[in-house]
Amino acid sequence: MKETYKKVTHIILSLVTTFTTAVYSNTITTYLKHPSIEVLNSAQKDFLQQKSRDVGKQEPTQTAKTSLELNVEEMLPSLSGFIALYGGYLDYSNMDGRIALPRRHNDDKLYVIVTPTIKTKTVYKETIGHLELMLPDSNEPIKIYKLERKEEEVTDKETEKKEKVLFWTVSEETIPEDKKINPLSVVILTRPENLFIPTGDFMTTDNPNLILPNIYVVGNMEKPFSSFDFMDIKKYFEPVEIKEEKKEKKKLKQQIILNE
Repeated sequence: MKETYKKVTHIILSLVTTFTTAVYSNTITTYLKHPSIEVLNSAQKDFLQQKSRDVGKQEPTQTAKTSLELNVEEMLPSLSGFIALYGGYLDYSNMDGRIALPRRHNDDKLYVIVTPTIKTKTVYKETIGHLELMLPDSNEPIKIYKLERKEEEVTDKETEKKEKVLFWTVSEETIPEDKKINPLSVVILTRPENLFIPTGDFMTTDNPNLILPNIYVVGNMEKPFSSFDFMDIKKYFEPVEIKEEKKEKKKLKQQIILNE
Protein backbone atom coordinates (compact mmCIF):
# COMPACT_ATOMS: atom_id res chain seq x y z
CA MET A 1 0.00 0.00 0.00
CA LYS A 2 2.85 2.37 0.91
CA GLU A 3 4.64 1.50 -2.33
CA THR A 4 1.52 2.31 -4.36
CA TYR A 5 1.11 5.61 -2.50
CA LYS A 6 4.73 6.53 -3.30
CA LYS A 7 4.22 5.77 -6.98
CA VAL A 8 1.03 7.85 -7.20
CA THR A 9 2.67 10.73 -5.32
CA HIS A 10 5.65 10.60 -7.68
CA ILE A 11 3.37 10.72 -10.74
CA ILE A 12 1.39 13.69 -9.38
CA LEU A 13 4.57 15.60 -8.54
CA SER A 14 5.95 14.86 -12.01
CA LEU A 15 2.79 16.18 -13.64
CA VAL A 16 2.85 19.34 -11.52
CA THR A 17 6.52 19.93 -12.35
CA THR A 18 5.92 19.41 -16.06
CA PHE A 19 2.92 21.76 -16.04
CA THR A 20 4.80 24.44 -14.11
CA THR A 21 7.70 24.27 -16.55
CA ALA A 22 5.37 24.37 -19.55
CA VAL A 23 3.84 27.65 -18.39
CA TYR A 24 7.21 29.32 -18.92
CA SER A 25 8.15 27.28 -21.98
CA ASN A 26 5.76 28.36 -24.74
CA THR A 27 7.87 28.47 -27.84
CA ILE A 28 8.12 29.70 -31.39
CA THR A 29 9.45 26.80 -33.42
CA THR A 30 10.26 26.30 -37.06
CA TYR A 31 12.24 23.72 -39.00
CA LEU A 32 14.70 24.32 -41.79
CA LYS A 33 14.25 21.54 -44.34
CA HIS A 34 15.84 20.32 -47.53
CA PRO A 35 13.46 21.12 -50.40
CA SER A 36 11.57 18.69 -52.58
CA ILE A 37 11.74 18.96 -56.39
CA GLU A 38 8.53 21.02 -56.39
CA VAL A 39 9.93 23.43 -53.80
CA LEU A 40 13.21 23.70 -55.74
CA ASN A 41 11.29 24.64 -58.87
CA SER A 42 9.35 27.32 -56.97
CA ALA A 43 12.56 28.62 -55.41
CA GLN A 44 14.26 28.76 -58.81
CA LYS A 45 11.30 30.64 -60.28
CA ASP A 46 11.47 33.16 -57.42
CA PHE A 47 15.25 33.44 -57.90
CA LEU A 48 14.86 34.12 -61.63
CA GLN A 49 12.24 36.81 -61.03
CA GLN A 50 14.49 38.54 -58.51
CA LYS A 51 17.47 38.30 -60.85
CA SER A 52 15.49 39.75 -63.75
CA ARG A 53 14.75 42.81 -61.62
CA ASP A 54 18.35 43.13 -60.41
CA VAL A 55 20.26 42.28 -63.56
CA GLY A 56 18.08 44.21 -66.01
CA LYS A 57 19.41 43.52 -69.49
CA GLN A 58 20.99 40.17 -68.74
CA GLU A 59 19.58 37.41 -70.94
CA PRO A 60 17.11 35.08 -69.16
CA THR A 61 18.98 32.00 -70.44
CA GLN A 62 22.21 33.32 -68.91
CA THR A 63 20.48 33.97 -65.57
CA ALA A 64 18.88 30.51 -65.64
CA LYS A 65 22.30 28.95 -66.27
CA THR A 66 23.76 30.80 -63.28
CA SER A 67 20.83 29.67 -61.11
CA LEU A 68 21.17 26.05 -62.22
CA GLU A 69 24.90 26.03 -61.52
CA LEU A 70 24.20 27.48 -58.06
CA ASN A 71 21.67 24.75 -57.24
CA VAL A 72 24.02 21.98 -58.33
CA GLU A 73 26.95 23.42 -56.39
CA GLU A 74 24.89 23.93 -53.23
CA MET A 75 23.06 20.58 -53.41
CA LEU A 76 21.79 19.55 -49.97
CA PRO A 77 23.38 22.38 -47.99
CA SER A 78 23.74 22.04 -44.23
CA LEU A 79 20.63 22.75 -42.13
CA SER A 80 22.61 23.66 -39.01
CA GLY A 81 24.27 26.86 -37.91
CA PHE A 82 21.71 29.43 -39.07
CA ILE A 83 21.40 32.24 -36.50
CA ALA A 84 17.88 33.26 -35.40
CA LEU A 85 17.02 36.24 -33.16
CA TYR A 86 13.78 37.16 -31.41
CA GLY A 87 12.84 39.19 -28.34
CA GLY A 88 16.42 39.45 -27.09
CA TYR A 89 17.03 35.70 -27.51
CA LEU A 90 19.38 33.80 -29.78
CA ASP A 91 19.23 30.29 -31.20
CA TYR A 92 21.18 28.36 -33.82
CA SER A 93 19.47 25.81 -36.05
CA ASN A 94 20.56 22.33 -34.98
CA MET A 95 21.49 19.31 -37.14
CA ASP A 96 17.77 18.68 -37.78
CA GLY A 97 17.21 22.32 -38.75
CA ARG A 98 15.17 23.10 -35.63
CA ILE A 99 14.99 26.68 -34.37
CA ALA A 100 13.20 27.17 -31.03
CA LEU A 101 12.77 30.48 -29.23
CA PRO A 102 10.78 31.44 -26.09
CA ARG A 103 7.46 32.98 -27.07
CA ARG A 104 7.24 36.49 -25.61
CA HIS A 105 4.11 37.94 -27.23
CA ASN A 106 0.43 36.96 -27.32
CA ASP A 107 -0.54 37.96 -30.86
CA ASP A 108 -1.01 35.18 -33.40
CA LYS A 109 1.13 37.20 -35.77
CA LEU A 110 4.82 37.65 -36.34
CA TYR A 111 7.35 38.54 -39.00
CA VAL A 112 10.24 36.52 -40.38
CA ILE A 113 13.10 38.65 -41.67
CA VAL A 114 15.92 37.12 -43.69
CA THR A 115 19.00 39.30 -44.02
CA PRO A 116 22.72 38.73 -43.38
CA THR A 117 23.32 41.79 -41.19
CA ILE A 118 21.40 44.04 -38.80
CA LYS A 119 22.47 46.88 -36.53
CA THR A 120 21.49 48.07 -33.08
CA LYS A 121 20.19 51.55 -32.32
CA THR A 122 21.29 52.55 -28.82
CA VAL A 123 19.49 55.19 -26.78
CA TYR A 124 22.11 55.46 -24.02
CA LYS A 125 25.50 53.78 -23.89
CA GLU A 126 24.79 50.01 -23.93
CA THR A 127 20.97 50.34 -23.85
CA ILE A 128 19.34 49.27 -27.13
CA GLY A 129 16.31 51.21 -28.31
CA HIS A 130 15.55 48.94 -31.27
CA LEU A 131 17.09 46.89 -34.05
CA GLU A 132 17.46 48.24 -37.57
CA LEU A 133 17.80 46.81 -41.05
CA MET A 134 20.69 47.59 -43.32
CA LEU A 135 18.89 49.00 -46.36
CA PRO A 136 19.46 47.67 -49.92
CA ASP A 137 21.53 50.74 -50.83
CA SER A 138 24.15 49.29 -48.49
CA ASN A 139 24.15 46.14 -50.67
CA GLU A 140 22.58 44.06 -47.91
CA PRO A 141 19.67 41.96 -49.30
CA ILE A 142 16.48 41.75 -47.24
CA LYS A 143 13.31 39.65 -47.37
CA ILE A 144 10.41 40.21 -44.94
CA TYR A 145 7.45 37.88 -44.47
CA LYS A 146 4.32 38.34 -42.36
CA LEU A 147 2.80 35.24 -40.75
CA GLU A 148 -0.71 35.37 -39.29
CA ARG A 149 -2.45 32.43 -37.61
CA LYS A 150 -6.09 32.54 -38.64
CA GLU A 151 -9.18 30.53 -37.84
CA GLU A 152 -12.12 29.43 -39.97
CA GLU A 153 -15.20 27.32 -39.30
CA VAL A 154 -15.79 24.62 -41.89
CA THR A 155 -18.51 21.99 -42.29
CA ASP A 156 -17.63 18.34 -42.77
CA LYS A 157 -19.42 17.12 -45.93
CA GLU A 158 -20.07 13.63 -44.54
CA THR A 159 -21.09 14.38 -40.94
CA GLU A 160 -22.26 17.97 -41.55
CA LYS A 161 -20.58 18.90 -38.30
CA LYS A 162 -18.84 22.23 -37.99
CA GLU A 163 -15.24 22.29 -36.89
CA LYS A 164 -12.56 24.90 -36.35
CA VAL A 165 -9.61 24.97 -38.72
CA LEU A 166 -6.46 26.95 -38.02
CA PHE A 167 -3.89 27.93 -40.60
CA TRP A 168 -0.97 30.24 -41.21
CA THR A 169 -1.23 32.88 -43.91
CA VAL A 170 2.25 33.81 -45.17
CA SER A 171 2.79 36.89 -47.32
CA GLU A 172 5.83 38.89 -48.40
CA GLU A 173 6.10 42.42 -47.04
CA THR A 174 7.85 45.58 -48.19
CA ILE A 175 10.86 47.00 -46.36
CA PRO A 176 9.81 49.74 -43.88
CA GLU A 177 11.09 53.21 -44.66
CA ASP A 178 12.18 53.84 -41.06
CA LYS A 179 14.37 50.68 -41.16
CA LYS A 180 13.04 49.58 -37.74
CA ILE A 181 12.66 45.87 -37.11
CA ASN A 182 9.24 45.08 -35.67
CA PRO A 183 9.55 43.62 -32.13
CA LEU A 184 7.40 40.67 -33.25
CA SER A 185 10.12 39.55 -35.67
CA VAL A 186 12.21 36.41 -35.93
CA VAL A 187 15.37 37.51 -37.74
CA ILE A 188 17.39 34.84 -39.53
CA LEU A 189 20.87 36.08 -40.33
CA THR A 190 21.69 34.84 -43.82
CA ARG A 191 21.34 35.93 -47.41
CA PRO A 192 17.73 35.59 -48.66
CA GLU A 193 18.99 33.45 -51.57
CA ASN A 194 19.88 30.74 -49.06
CA LEU A 195 16.29 30.25 -47.81
CA PHE A 196 13.00 29.75 -49.60
CA ILE A 197 9.85 30.66 -47.66
CA PRO A 198 6.66 29.66 -49.52
CA THR A 199 3.75 32.10 -49.37
CA GLY A 200 0.09 31.11 -49.05
CA ASP A 201 -1.98 29.22 -46.47
CA PHE A 202 -0.62 26.35 -44.36
CA MET A 203 -2.50 24.22 -41.85
CA THR A 204 -1.53 24.38 -38.18
CA THR A 205 -2.87 23.50 -34.72
CA ASP A 206 -4.49 25.37 -31.83
CA ASN A 207 -1.51 25.54 -29.51
CA PRO A 208 0.13 28.22 -27.34
CA ASN A 209 3.37 27.07 -28.93
CA LEU A 210 3.63 28.66 -32.38
CA ILE A 211 4.70 26.02 -34.90
CA LEU A 212 5.65 27.96 -38.02
CA PRO A 213 5.55 26.54 -41.57
CA ASN A 214 8.76 24.90 -42.78
CA ILE A 215 11.53 27.02 -44.25
CA TYR A 216 13.64 25.47 -47.02
CA VAL A 217 17.41 25.72 -47.24
CA VAL A 218 18.55 26.07 -50.87
CA GLY A 219 22.08 27.42 -50.33
CA ASN A 220 24.83 28.39 -47.92
CA MET A 221 26.19 31.47 -49.69
CA GLU A 222 28.40 33.64 -47.46
CA LYS A 223 27.05 31.88 -44.36
CA PRO A 224 30.27 32.31 -42.33
CA PHE A 225 30.29 36.06 -42.96
CA SER A 226 26.90 36.45 -41.24
CA SER A 227 28.33 34.74 -38.16
CA PHE A 228 31.36 37.03 -38.14
CA ASP A 229 29.24 40.18 -38.51
CA PHE A 230 26.96 39.03 -35.70
CA MET A 231 29.85 38.83 -33.20
CA ASP A 232 29.70 42.63 -32.75
CA ILE A 233 26.16 42.52 -31.32
CA LYS A 234 26.02 38.97 -29.91
CA LYS A 235 26.45 40.27 -26.35
CA TYR A 236 22.97 41.83 -26.51
CA PHE A 237 21.21 38.46 -26.98
CA GLU A 238 20.63 35.62 -24.52
CA PRO A 239 21.29 32.12 -25.89
CA VAL A 240 18.33 29.74 -25.62
CA GLU A 241 18.84 26.94 -23.06
CA ILE A 242 17.13 23.70 -24.02
CA LYS A 243 16.74 20.70 -21.74
CA GLU A 244 16.26 17.44 -23.62
CA GLU A 245 14.61 14.47 -21.95
CA LYS A 246 14.80 11.09 -23.68
CA LYS A 247 12.14 8.44 -23.26
CA GLU A 248 13.84 5.32 -24.59
CA LYS A 249 10.84 3.00 -24.48
CA LYS A 250 8.71 5.17 -26.73
CA LYS A 251 11.75 6.67 -28.49
CA LEU A 252 10.48 10.18 -27.88
CA LYS A 253 12.37 13.33 -27.04
CA GLN A 254 10.88 16.13 -24.99
CA GLN A 255 12.62 19.47 -25.30
CA ILE A 256 11.96 22.30 -22.85
CA ILE A 257 13.29 25.85 -23.07
CA LEU A 258 14.64 26.87 -19.68
CA ASN A 259 14.87 30.64 -20.29
CA GLU A 260 12.33 32.61 -18.24
